[in-house]
Amino acid sequence: MKPLLQLFFLFCFTNICLAQTITSSLSTSGSQSWVTRPVSTVDMYPDEVFQKSIFNEVDGTKYLYDTWEMPAMIVTTSNRELRLNNINLNLKDNQFETETLGDSLFIFNNDKIQYVETLTTTFIKLRHPRSNEMSFFEKLLDLEKMSLYKHPELEITEGVLNPLTQVKSPDVYKRIYSYFYSKNNSGFIEIKLKKKQILNALSDKKKEVMNFVKENKLGYNSQEHLIRILTYYNSL
Repeated sequence: MKPLLQLFFLFCFTNICLAQTITSSLSTSGSQSWVTRPVSTVDMYPDEVFQKSIFNEVDGTKYLYDTWEMPAMIVTTSNRELRLNNINLNLKDNQFETETLGDSLFIFNNDKIQYVETLTTTFIKLRHPRSNEMSFFEKLLDLEKMSLYKHPELEITEGVLNPLTQVKSPDVYKRIYSYFYSKNNSGFIEIKLKKKQILNALSDKKKEVMNFVKENKLGYNSQEHLIRILTYYNSL
């Protein structure tokens, strides 16, 4: 009798674990009807998401956002849409994740993601010029002549070993950003928020750009100002 009871409790426990869900709204491409239902690794897309435990013993965060309360829509390569209320970008592992019950995460398969939209940002996948690997870039500008992208990255300072105590201090995580532009769809080039680099990138209209910056009291070390400069350049 005891083996049967043990088997019964094991079956119940397994079902409870598999039933851990997140609430989301799903839609089918081309359909106007929406259905709200639980989504889990069982009934969602088994090849597009999997689960792991949250574990982090460092100073700082490896995530792009300080909060998980970030509504977003993930569009898969098969044009399926998944709308979530809590999502974050793991900069260390280059993957989007969503919290479930506070002690675990759902991780989305990068190969199945076409793009991700939050309330303020669209992330698309591009090949990073430095690593030659696919990564998520924030689209800042997409014009006829110029495109501008922002890449969030994680700067890691390794902890130092104390020779007396033989205890290593925690690694420190810091979020940084890199910028990349494409001119006339002829390449994907990194650009610093510095006067020399920006003017070199726009050298064929250097004089006009310099006058525009001066007349509008702009600078070269601001993302917002860079967007205005490239938008002006595109109009020339």
